[in-house]
Amino acid sequence: MSAKPSGSETEIVDGGSVRRDHTDRFDLRALYETSQLLSSSLELEFVLNNLLLTAMSKLLSTKGVALLFDPLGSAYRVAASKGIAALPTGTDIVLDGIDTNDPMLEDDVPERLLEHGVKLVFPVAFGHREIGLIGLGPKFTKQPFEERELEFMASLVNMSSAAVHNSLMVEELKLANRDLDGKVQQLNTLFDLSQEFNATVDRKRLVKLLTFALMGQMMVTKHVFMIRSVTGEGDNGSNMHIVTAKGVRKEDLDADTIASMCAQQDMVLFVEDGDSEACDHLREKGFRLVLPIRQKGDTGAVLCLGPKMTGQTYQPDEIEFLYALGNLAFVSLTNSYLVEEQIEKERLEEEMRLAREIQERLQPRELPVMQTIDAASLALPSRHVAGDYFDAVRLDDDRMLYAIADVTGKGVPASLLMS
Repeated sequence: MSAKPSGSETEIVDGGSVRRDHTDRFDLRALYETSQLLSSSLELEFVLNNLLLTAMSKLLSTKGVALLFDPLGSAYRVAASKGIAALPTGTDIVLDGIDTNDPMLEDDVPERLLEHGVKLVFPVAFGHREIGLIGLGPKFTKQPFEERELEFMASLVNMSSAAVHNSLMVEELKLANRDLDGKVQQLNTLFDLSQEFNATVDRKRLVKLLTFALMGQMMVTKHVFMIRSVTGEGDNGSNMHIVTAKGVRKEDLDADTIASMCAQQDMVLFVEDGDSEACDHLREKGFRLVLPIRQKGDTGAVLCLGPKMTGQTYQPDEIEFLYALGNLAFVSLTNSYLVEEQIEKERLEEEMRLAREIQERLQPRELPVMQTIDAASLALPSRHVAGDYFDAVRLDDDRMLYAIADVTGKGVPASLLMS
């Protein structure tokens, strides 16, 4: 047997047969160049796509997929996919009972991946952090994977893990910055709204501000905001006063529906997830989210929301914003009612003061003086006005007529009858 180098190939002659072995596909230079390419970028999509294409080209595979592990959801998300139409980017896959320490070949590959033609899986890790999986389909030559191909793949994955990890860190930082920017924007919005809410006690103005924030900024299709009535007598036979209702008529919110909203003990209720009769009432009215506003352990207000115009579900940060907005509106509207109540109280007190002055003018300021009689008068009504009356009229030098009357009852009715 003899062998001679032939460029990047090795020609081996054995018994008249010639076999060409493409060893250049697995040399160290290929690994180094791939590592340099992947390390040149911090874009996760670029890194994963090039890693996947390199692995497929070197192992002559017809399809491949890159999966990233989501520790929060305990699932894998498709980050890159080649030749597998049933696994588009963004698909979540739950893979139970897999070994993330060693490569998986043929029968060891999880069933969910075997269904899509994946025959070889390599775990990707950096330090103690599990990053994900690289899966490859069969070779187009129909030949099994050779030992040297598996060794090359293991080296490629190990050398690429740092680049994938760094790209992931950059993506996480970008996401954190976006979340932070969103939080800052929400705080600025709440600050601006709080200034607007605190600058007025006009209830119509407050309702417009709330409606603008819900429908203009959060893109809510329908909403209802109600607060507990101070007198205990609210709308539609309930103890809640409906402040605003958009997308639904107030008369459609019967006492049972309102009671259903107020009966919620959770901080947040997703109506679609509930199985109670209260949730059935709310679903019939087209609501998706209920936020009870607590005050000293009791439900002081309720914010009910329909679906968003975009059709998207409410995210946790949006729910926090809505809850803060509901609290802000509740405090401002409560203050509005208290101010209105105080103004009405002062108006009534002024009217009662005037009524008392009128009643006092009906009674003599001073009694006529007689040498034979010492007389004095004092009227102290139990309230602002009363049904008591007295008068004194001199008939002549020796006679005085005194009149004293008391109408049954107290307050305004008695004083009106006395007058």
